[in-house]
Order: sequence, then C-alpha cells, then structure tokens
Amino acid sequence: MPVATLESALPTTKSAKTVLAPEELFAPTASDLRARSELTPSEKRALHNKKKKAKRKARDLLQNHADKYAKMKDPRKQKQAALETVVKSGKGVTVVGKKNKELLTRKSKKS
Repeated sequence: MPVATLESALPTTKSAKTVLAPEELFAPTASDLRARSELTPSEKRALHNKKKKAKRKARDLLQNHADKYAKMKDPRKQKQAALETVVKSGKGVTVVGKKNKELLTRKSKKS
C-alpha cells in the first residue's frame, strides 16, 4: 500500500505563528491614518460632526470674547483686559510705546 507524505514548505525552526502577516498579528487601531475614501460611512459622519463641533466651539469662544470687549467703552480698559487675558502676571510683557511713556513721565516728575 503506497503512502503519500506531504512536506511542509516552512523552515523547521520557524512556527506557523511567526509567518503570519502583520495585520494578522497586530489589530489595526482607530488612530491609524486612513484616507477619507477608506472610511466607512459612519466614520465619515463621525469625522464630519467632530469637525463641525470644533468649528462651532471656536466660533462661540471668539464671539464670547468679542462680546466681552465690546461692552467696555474705554480703550485703556480694553487694552488692559486684553493684556491680562494674554499674560496673567504681566511679567516679561512690554506693550510697544508704553515703556517710553513711563520713562518720560518719570523724568518729567524728577525735573
């Protein structure tokens, strides 16, 4: 009775697990970059909604700041409030022209 034997094409030192493709070993994560054409319709919709929400948030933030400064009538108060929002302590910030005015007023007071 003849017996047929099959030979494995794999090297004897490697197992079948080490010969798997990378996508079989590592599951793709959601953070992998993909083209828009590769996204599923639900992923496209979620991305679209995320962008809309970010734009809306930025627009509302800008509108709130504009409303806050529009209420102030005095330009000096507006400048001071804007400076305080940029830098909390005011250290290391020089407003152009402000230092020269302060020096001139100090010199005139000393004279």
